[in-house]
Amino acid sequence: MAAQDFGVTIVGASAALQPIPGVDFLTVYDEAEPVAFSAVCSAFNHSAALRGLLDLAREMSRWTPNLFCASLRTYVPVATRPIYPIYE
Repeated sequence: MAAQDFGVTIVGASAALQPIPGVDFLTVYDEAEPVAFSAVCSAFNHSAALRGLLDLAREMSRWTPNLFCASLRTYVPVATRPIYPIYE
């Protein structure tokens, strides 16, 4: 999608090893301010992938358990560690 001018994405350094036409890989040199993270999930979604994503977000976060995901019957984080922007 980034190659079609639909936005930007953040990838690991290994992704830059395989050139993609229309995509410029830029190195992140500095830390950014923390970015808020929120999640919305369907009360009917019992996906193991969703649970894994929310568990990972919880592990990586500085969170206050004040957002409840009904489908997983668990609290999810509302803010995570900083996400670093791509710039030079």
